[in-house]
Amino acid sequence: MRFSSRKDISMSLLIWIPIFLCLGTIYATITTQISILTILLMLAIIVLFSSFWFNTHYTIEKKHVKISYGPITKRILISEITAIRKTKNPFTAPALSMQRIELTYDNYHTVQISPKETQRFIMELTNKNAEIQVDAALFK
Repeated sequence: MRFSSRKDISMSLLIWIPIFLCLGTIYATITTQISILTILLMLAIIVLFSSFWFNTHYTIEKKHVKISYGPITKRILISEITAIRKTKNPFTAPALSMQRIELTYDNYHTVQISPKETQRFIMELTNKNAEIQVDAALFK
């Protein structure tokens, strides 16, 4: 089952401002002097940032949670997930919102994600692994 990432204004700005700055740089480069290297670099940045925006989602597979964040993909065994808690950790994570949940897995590893349908995502995970401890703050 596939879950889209929640998207909020702050993360939208972090993605879209660099894209528009790159587009402006491309326009300025074309109208003043043609620099193929600058154009290619800006296009690469646009493609990378766009992939984060359009390709961030979470898929619950038979035995894994697949986390896709732009060109990056990570798989976590559902059987190794021990806890889910609410977090607003501002540091880098495969999430497009500050309303995040943190999955603890494989002893002390964590990953923060922001599924749009958080309750349903948690329900699907706990149906596959009933031993996952879910923070009560998630249901408030």
